[in-house]
Amino acid sequence: MTDPSTSSVTATAGIAHPSVVVPTYGAIENGMLVMATPLASTMMACDQPLMDRDQWLAAMVESGPSADWDGTQLVLESGADRIVFEG
Repeated sequence: MTDPSTSSVTATAGIAHPSVVVPTYGAIENGMLVMATPLASTMMACDQPLMDRDQWLAAMVESGPSADWDGTQLVLESGADRIVFEG
């Protein structure tokens, strides 16, 4: 993973293909994830539990969660939810 303020981030919550993409123009501003453009996702269907997870992931990212980037990890938090992207 590279600096999320200058790169896109691809994530999946269980589907075999990347399904949620944080756009290239996302940034961390004042400790919050801010996106200049909406998320993009595939329209490929899969089992409902996996689709539900991907929808949860998209809603979490779109909610404007707090964000922390330490150079190797991106941590997003919103309420009781916490996601750590490594790579």
